[in-house]
Amino acid sequence: MRTTDIPGFEASCQKLYRSYEILNRICWQGQLPASCLYLSCRMSNRTYAYAQNCGGSEKVRIVFNAGICRLLNRAELLQLMTHEMIHIYQFSQGRRGGHGRDFRSEQIRLGLIKDTVIQEKSPFGYVLFMHNLRQLDPDQAMRQLAGLNPPRKLFYDYFTGYRSGSNF
Repeated sequence: MRTTDIPGFEASCQKLYRSYEILNRICWQGQLPASCLYLSCRMSNRTYAYAQNCGGSEKVRIVFNAGICRLLNRAELLQLMTHEMIHIYQFSQGRRGGHGRDFRSEQIRLGLIKDTVIQEKSPFGYVLFMHNLRQLDPDQAMRQLAGLNPPRKLFYDYFTGYRSGSNF
């Protein structure tokens, strides 16, 4: 059985991509490039996710740790996705990834500051508190996908169709 034949697979993937699109539109005015979203079952338990630039600002991806992401609630998942999207923002600006000054400045601009309360008036706060993501339920979608236990990596390319187990 292919992963694309599993009931709810397509809908779950679309919810994650829709969450990415909402964050991109509200936090970066839609300026980030389209990104492939992967789920991996072979990542270290210390790594929640990572963003990767695969040869230019137009080829980016975010790889999530399936084992950890199935345990996250909506706010934690959206914070993790936003964190990785900041790296994509860095790539789109021609910078290397990392957690340097430009990364921290973007975190502050978005209102995504570690160990502080997220303000409703910040861009991320608007997404988290004001935007109706309850209908979208990205955390539930992530749990469903993470429960598939793919052999290597699992992803759905929203722009070109399904793929599973590919190395991009």
